[in-house]
Amino acid sequence: MYLIILVLAAVVPAAAQLEPSGGATAQPLHPGHTVRIEWANDLQAPRVDLALWNGTTHTEETIATGLPAEISHLEWQIPATLPPGDQYRFVVRDHAHPRRALRSRSWVHITPAPPLVASVDDDSQTPQLTIHPSPATNDATLTWNASTATITTIEIHDTKQRRLASWTIRPGQTSLQIDLSDLPPGMHHVRMLSPTAVIATQMLPVVR
Repeated sequence: MYLIILVLAAVVPAAAQLEPSGGATAQPLHPGHTVRIEWANDLQAPRVDLALWNGTTHTEETIATGLPAEISHLEWQIPATLPPGDQYRFVVRDHAHPRRALRSRSWVHITPAPPLVASVDDDSQTPQLTIHPSPATNDATLTWNASTATITTIEIHDTKQRRLASWTIRPGQTSLQIDLSDLPPGMHHVRMLSPTAVIATQMLPVVR
């Protein structure tokens, strides 16, 4: 479960602090998962409406309407059909005066859930992938433990599942230095592949 906290800034409508705060280094949300939205009643409204704003399409999806403001939180399951994107914001509106609103301060990333890792017989077969530093800027080092799994390729994908880079892994290799200078800032998926499946995944935020 994710936790999102909305609080009022100086004026209304206002940009609110978000925990996680959104942006390139925040943990992305996934369709089908549950998020907990919390807000402070700085709007001084008896009832509020909750919505998710899509900054790409300039559309808003209603989450709930007419909630008693004093409950200060709602657990919401992100629809499985929600399109992935990196320009979402949660919005809390005064039910009686919708122009008065709070919104999350930074863009929230919603990405497809990571693919299932291929099943293996025991933990010794599953490589444990680590990335340093994370967040990274221009380069990073990937390391993993030796295992009986056959690792052939490491790939980097963006939040829309587009492959941005890939490297071939030699038998027995347990580390890889990668150049990130050509990658755009944002959240990326690092995938470790065998000839038949994804066997490990890790998130890599790239900042500039």
